Amino acid sequence: MVNRSKTKIYKAGSRHSIYLRKDLIEDTSFPFTVGEPLLIRIEGDKLIIERKK
Repeated sequence: MVNRSKTKIYKAGSRHSIYLRKDLIEDTSFPFTVGEPLLIRIEGDKLIIERKK
């Protein structure tokens, strides 16, 4: 079970992205699917990602 992974924020032109490793995405406990609408918010020093309701 992979429940944490190191990553970085990448910049390409005016866009930014966060790379999620394949083993994290393919873990059975990963809560999201490709293309699913998500909501991202900042809470203190954390980035919270959750399903868009």
